[in-house]
Amino acid sequence: MNTQNYYDVILVGAGPAGIFASYELTKLNPELKVILIDKGQDIYHRSCPIHKGILTECPTTKRFEYQSCYPTCALTGGWGGSGAFSDGKFNITTDFGGWMGDYIPSAELLDLIEYVDQINLSFGATEETHGSLQVSETIKALEHEIDELEILIDEDTTLEQKNN
Repeated sequence: MNTQNYYDVILVGAGPAGIFASYELTKLNPELKVILIDKGQDIYHRSCPIHKGILTECPTTKRFEYQSCYPTCALTGGWGGSGAFSDGKFNITTDFGGWMGDYIPSAELLDLIEYVDQINLSFGATEETHGSLQVSETIKALEHEIDELEILIDEDTTLEQKNN
């Protein structure tokens, strides 16, 4: 018997983009046959030989016992990508964190950010937020003041006043 699998959509990479793409595709079209694949281990079986004290640096060859570490880190592959071990914070601003604002209007981008946040909340994310638009405005004001003072920040992150 031929058991060939057929999928309408094959998504590669189970990081946030892959997860949300598969979610949206199946939500908008439940009849669509979607598969999400990732090379990484599931979150319960990821481990790092450096954290275990077996190695002192990331492997540079694909030895069998460390094959999930090469060419990329074993902790960053799999469901959720590298964010799987984060504290779950998302940037819910258009001020930093990407370039989508270069391609779509800010109002549309904020709507999309809110939409993703509502999905996260529906799956149990906390409503607690950190920072605010007020902080963002404060940072903008500080940036403007630094520009006005003509402060130069060099590669060593030290400050000196220009034209001294």
